[in-house]
Amino acid sequence: MRSVPLLAALVAGVLGLHAPPSAALEPATTPPVQLAAADSRVDRETIQRIEDYLNNIKTMQADFLQTASTGQSANGTLYLSRPGKIRVQYEEPDPAFLMANGTMLVYVDQTLNQESYVPVSATPVAFLLDDTIKLSGDVTVTDMVKENNVIRVNLVQTKERDAGSLSLVFSDVPLELRQWTVTDPQGVQTRITLNNTSYGRQLDPGLFRHQQTLPQAPRN
Repeated sequence: MRSVPLLAALVAGVLGLHAPPSAALEPATTPPVQLAAADSRVDRETIQRIEDYLNNIKTMQADFLQTASTGQSANGTLYLSRPGKIRVQYEEPDPAFLMANGTMLVYVDQTLNQESYVPVSATPVAFLLDDTIKLSGDVTVTDMVKENNVIRVNLVQTKERDAGSLSLVFSDVPLELRQWTVTDPQGVQTRITLNNTSYGRQLDPGLFRHQQTLPQAPRN
């Protein structure tokens, strides 16, 4: 399948994506403040603000730009309906989509008419689609960087810390999710940058429906 590397990155960390940050997200010239989750100095107030922000998102639609440190790139539209539903629609020249609505995450190559499935619970997608999002429990905050009106929060799966990491990037005042970056166990980084984000709009329920294609029986 053409897109297996992309699927592996997506499954490894919600969406495997790597794109240049916007000007608003350029690193500050002053040293960042880094906080470990196990440390009593963790900015609990900021963590609570992020949890509240994410839990208040019921629906979201955004254009995205995706590139990877391997050189792959793609773009398309992201649809999120919490709890439980997400669709990542890739545009031409390689139309495909990644969708979750229930217990399975499906990747569909619309050109080759091929499908791949993994349990949602086996991916960080579960974290974003939970009824209540918490930056604790199944995930652990390993560090936080606050600089120049930008907040970066690095997460790992609590029980599988060596399985890679997920970094969420927010602009602050007002708080808004702008990017996330996945680093896999081999160090490959992928990031998605969101643009033209809108919240609270009514999304077509059909976006989150997919009829599994049954394999054809061999001809005699």
